[in-house]
Amino acid sequence: MNEQGNIRWIFSWPMIIVMCILFWPLGLVLAVKRISIDFQAMYYAALLLKIAGILWCLFTILTYVIVKDAGGVTTVEILLIMSISYIPIGIFIFWAARHLKKRAERREIY
Repeated sequence: MNEQGNIRWIFSWPMIIVMCILFWPLGLVLAVKRISIDFQAMYYAALLLKIAGILWCLFTILTYVIVKDAGGVTTVEILLIMSISYIPIGIFIFWAARHLKKRAERREIY
């Protein structure tokens, strides 16, 4: 960011979207950098992470229902696999959203 508070062209949203389409790792790095320098973007990112967390929970429930109905696997096995793989990811997404929102609020005060 320069003295006037403008964000450089490389961190503009159109550039980030193009990079996500052409080369997603670079697009992801640019998005994280943009979010770290723009507190308003932090709010939007926190909201998107909350939505992603909700979608992840719905995906987890749907996966549980599909696997349970398919048969061949007991409920205990399904819950064990989900508690190891799906649930920690959901918890991390909600934690990241809360952490990002707090950072945005702190930066807004300054």
